[in-house]
Amino acid sequence: PVEAAVPAPPEPKPAVKVPGGRLKHEAERDAKLMAEKFFTPHELATVTVLSDIIVPADGKSGSASQAGVPAFIEFMMKDQPRWQTPMRGGLRWLDNKCVARYGKPFAQCT
Repeated sequence: PVEAAVPAPPEPKPAVKVPGGRLKHEAERDAKLMAEKFFTPHELATVTVLSDIIVPADGKSGSASQAGVPAFIEFMMKDQPRWQTPMRGGLRWLDNKCVARYGKPFAQCT
């Protein structure tokens, strides 16, 4: 039959929510970046500790990690790939210094 020769239409892509102020292609790119992972679990733990040292919780407001800063840094590393090597190298340097001085990586020293 003729119907068998006609391919089925492609599956529709899931709709991408376009937040205010963003164009559709920007929202699609953001969604793609959000689905990817850059940091290893260990690196993300280190970034979380560092961000909370810089912006700790107090009686009026939450910490950097409670505000989503580590997730934002993760996003920025994917959005701005030129910073990936310096970021990863800096985290590695910090761990190496802590292991040399204290016998354990930075996130375990705090």
